[in-house]
Amino acid sequence: TGLTGSTLASSETTKGDTWTVRATPSDGIGTGPFAEASITISNQIPEVSSVSISPSNPSPQSTLTCTASGTDADGDTVTLSYAWTVGGNLLSSTTDTLQGPFQQGETITCTVTPFDGMDTGFALSDSVTISNSPPSITTLSLSPSQVYTDDIIQAAATGSDPDGDPLIYTWDWYVDAGSGYSVVQSLTGPNIDSLDGLNHFDRDDEVYVALTLSDGSSSVSQSSAPITILNTPPSAFNVLISPSAPVAGLDDLVCTAQDNDADGDAVSLSYSWTVDGASTTYTTDTIPLTDIADAEVWVCTVTPNDGTIDGSSSSATVTVGADVEGATGVGFCASAGVGTDPSGHQFITCLSESGVA
Repeated sequence: TGLTGSTLASSETTKGDTWTVRATPSDGIGTGPFAEASITISNQIPEVSSVSISPSNPSPQSTLTCTASGTDADGDTVTLSYAWTVGGNLLSSTTDTLQGPFQQGETITCTVTPFDGMDTGFALSDSVTISNSPPSITTLSLSPSQVYTDDIIQAAATGSDPDGDPLIYTWDWYVDAGSGYSVVQSLTGPNIDSLDGLNHFDRDDEVYVALTLSDGSSSVSQSSAPITILNTPPSAFNVLISPSAPVAGLDDLVCTAQDNDADGDAVSLSYSWTVDGASTTYTTDTIPLTDIADAEVWVCTVTPNDGTIDGSSSSATVTVGADVEGATGVGFCASAGVGTDPSGHQFITCLSESGVA
C-alpha cells in the first residue's frame, strides 16, 4: 500500500478489509527478521442521532409524528424502525405516525432503532404527554337588537370542544348607567341566559354580556357588543269624554286620560277632536257647550309625549243628545262613551239599552 507509518488512519479502511502490518528491526547497519500481524475491519453499528415527536404539546385529537435521523460510520444505508408505547404498553403501530384519539394525561413514547443491513444499533426515544384542548365559542348573540327599559335581553351561544368534554357556560352581565360598567348578574348554566330590564337597566344605559366557556380544565371568554337602551314611548289610556250623555247647550265635552312612561319621564298630553268624521281646530281637553249640537258624534284623540317622542294615540267617542227625550239609540249603549286603549281594544260604559231614550 506504500504506507510505512506505525499508525493507519481510519479513512484508509473499509468494512471487511484485512490489514497486515510488518515490523522489521534495524540497528542502522543491518535489518533483522521481520514480524507480521493482521486484522479484519469489522462492521460499525449504526446510530440514531435524534428523535422528536410533534406536536410537542398534543391534544387528545392530535396525530403524532415521530421524526428521527440515523447515521452509519461505514456509509451503509440505515433503516429505522418505530415502536410506540402508551404508559409503557406497546401499541401495534410501527410507522412514524400515530393517530388519536388519546386520553388526557397519557404519556406516549416513540422509540427508534437503527439497522444497517448487518447490525442493529442502540435505540433512542422521545416522549410527549397528552394535554387538554381548550373549548371554543362559535357564536354569541343578543336579542332583540332594539331594547327598551322594561324589555328582557336574551343571550344565546354555541360552543365546541375538540376533546368532547362537557361544556360549562358562565354569563356575566355588565351595565353602565353613566359611571362605568359593573356586573349586575352572574349565572352558570346552559347556553342561553337573559337579563330583565325591569330590575337591571334603564333608558340610555349600555349593556353587554361576557361569556366564559369552560371544559373543566381550561376556558375561553368572549364579550358581546354593547347595546344602548332606547327611550320607551309613553302611553295614554282610559280616555273618556264626560259627560257620557251630553246635552247640546247644557254640557261642555271634557276629555280625560291617564298616562304612563316606563322611563319615568314626565308625560304631556296633546288633544285633537273630530266631529262627524271631520277634523277641527280644537287642541285642548274641552269643547265648550256652545260649540256642540244634537246628533253630532265627537271623537277625542289623546297623544302622549315624554319630551323626546310621541307614544301611541288613544281615543274616545261620544254622541251629543243621544239620551234626550225623543232620541233613538243606534246600538247597545249608544249614548255611553266609547274608548280605545293603546292595544286597540275598545271599552264601553253602558247607560241604557238599545233604543231607549
